[in-house]
This record gives sequence, structure tokens and C-alpha cells, in this order.
Amino acid sequence: MLDINNQSANSQLFASPLTANLIPEPNIINQPAFTASQATTPQTIAFIDSNVTDATTLITGLEADIKIFLDPTQDGITQITQTLEQYKDITGISIISHGNVAQLQLGNSVLSTNSLAQYAPELQQWKASLTDEADVLIYGCNVAAGETGQTFVQNLSELTDADIAASTNLTGNTFLGGDYILEYNTGNIETTTPFTASLTSTYQGLLASLFDPTLTPSQINLTDGVGSNGDYELGMEFRSNTSGQISAIRYYKAPNETGTHIGKIWSSTGQLLA
Repeated sequence: MLDINNQSANSQLFASPLTANLIPEPNIINQPAFTASQATTPQTIAFIDSNVTDATTLITGLEADIKIFLDPTQDGITQITQTLEQYKDITGISIISHGNVAQLQLGNSVLSTNSLAQYAPELQQWKASLTDEADVLIYGCNVAAGETGQTFVQNLSELTDADIAASTNLTGNTFLGGDYILEYNTGNIETTTPFTASLTSTYQGLLASLFDPTLTPSQINLTDGVGSNGDYELGMEFRSNTSGQISAIRYYKAPNETGTHIGKIWSSTGQLLA
């Protein structure tokens, strides 16, 4: 992880070598991400998953004493834990990433109801870096939605010993149905949002997971024939019932499907789009 100087004297921006290219023309200094002389008692840290839409706009527009890009090739919870180990008396943590009900994508890992037990030892370590009244703000779509989401946030709050706020609906651009309000919380939230008015009015993305990584087809291996008898073309017509743009389509391959598969997208008028 490398130190990158920001324009603001009171804000430090860090990125790993793998994510540094997301920041235009950085002034990179070959030294550790943290030294005692660098931090003038920072109180707030913002962690931004570099997988989110237009991560550069987010990290440059957020207000926080420290800003950290999470490396998409490494475990995000571990990255946060290792960063917090170098600080004390943090009053507020903001985590910005793709979310879904009771889950949050962090680097190449997913923090969810199913993985809380696995990460419990690391999450409990966060306490040592936080004040008694510290807050954790989670910006990700639908993380606290429904009973399942709220239970997840409550359990996370107990593990970190922090007051946590999270969203019960879409988070992000208002024209796409999102907002920047964290509707659910486990205590008194005193940390102000890192999203400035300028950022919320210009950011074009939503912090929603495109797909639930735990979902797979009920049948993943069907016999379609051998050789040329197994070749076939499948067409599917679909229409979105929600305004906006379709940003991804998922295609599943069974483990034994090692051949070439070609996907094409056509418009309703017969125009080849991709």
C-alpha cells in the first residue's frame, strides 16, 4: 500500500499498487502507508471498495481524514483490520461498497450473515482502534433491509462494539432510485456523512451488488448431446420493468463445459449491440 498526497492538507489518501492507477496522476512516495508523523490525530476513516462504479470520483469527493482504497484482489475485511491496527481513538468509519441484504462486498471477500463467524476475531479487533462512542457508516444498497438485514447489522455492531448505520434501500444516484440516507441504526449516530452535497449531486452510480454471489442454478449440468449434436443456439427475450439501464447479464457454465461459448445482445429492432 502506497501513500498518495491529496490536495487537502487534512486529508490523506492511500491506495495499493494495484489500485493506484484509479487515481489520475498521483504523486507516489515510496514509503509505508502510515507513519506516526503523518497522522495528526485522524478521527475519521473512509474505506472505498475499488469495485464500485466510478471509484475515483467517490474517493476524491468524500470528506474524511483518511481515505483508503480496498484492493479488489485481497480480502477487504483483513485490509480494514490491518489499517485500523495503526490508529487509535477513531470516532467514525465509513465503508462504501456494493451491498445486498445482509451482505457487503469488500475486496475479494463478502461480509455476510454466513461469514460473520469466520471474521468475528478480526471484527472484534476493531474495538482497540475505536472510541467508546464510535460509529460505523455502511454505504451499500439494502444491507439492513428486512429482518435478515437488521439482524446482520445488529450482530456486526455487537462484534465491533460500535454504533452502526446502514441502508434499507438503494444507495446512490437519486435518478436511479437511490439516496444517501442510512435508514437503520443500532445506536446514536454522531458521525456526519462523508458524502458532500457536490458529490451526491454528481455521482452517477448505485452501490448495489449486481448479483448475489451465493445464487447458482438449481441444475448446473444438463446433457445436450455430444459433438456437433450438442451445439445449439439459445435465444432469450427480456424487458426491464424498472427505469434505468441494464448493466450486467450473468451466464452460467457447468464445470464440464470447457468449450467456447459466444454471447450476443440484440435490440428489439434487430440491431446487434454487443
